[in-house]
Amino acid sequence: MKSSTLAVGLALGVLTLSVRAQNQDTNNLATVLGQFESRPDVLLGQGFGDIGTLPFGPNEVRVRTCASRNLATDEKVFGLSVAWGENGRWLRLLVDDDELDGLMAAVDRLTTIKGDEVTSLPGFEARFTTKAGLRVIAHSDHLNGAVLTYLQFEDFPRIPLSSIQIQQLGVLLQQGRKNLDALKAGK
Repeated sequence: MKSSTLAVGLALGVLTLSVRAQNQDTNNLATVLGQFESRPDVLLGQGFGDIGTLPFGPNEVRVRTCASRNLATDEKVFGLSVAWGENGRWLRLLVDDDELDGLMAAVDRLTTIKGDEVTSLPGFEARFTTKAGLRVIAHSDHLNGAVLTYLQFEDFPRIPLSSIQIQQLGVLLQQGRKNLDALKAGK
């Protein structure tokens, strides 16, 4: 009995992970980079370079520069990969080049946001969401209380960010912008 219960539990776990992986692919297909990288019958070259990581205990957020190229036509698409995980198990979301500036501005703005700038109601939440579902969030239950910041990947649980960590995320995104600009300039 115990082994059949364990088998059913494992099967449900694998099914859940499979569905989540499909959802991740679907969300990345909302990006130009994700659509480009998923083209069938095309020889693609994909380049990537680590920008940096933010540690969260055993987990980390990894930011990478991404460049994909159709090797037949030389068409190129650029962006960032932001991943959450540990030990080779990553949830990766793509950020298109054209949405990176908005994400950087949101991270910068959320580091200083105050409740009365958002609403006159007792609590507030301000957030920016990329096409693939990466969210940066500021939240407070009290209008003039402490503002908490979070990073969220799709509908997974929010990752609390300290004031230093959200600033570090902003620095990683700024470095990503510099890397993408240099790539596009051919440097």
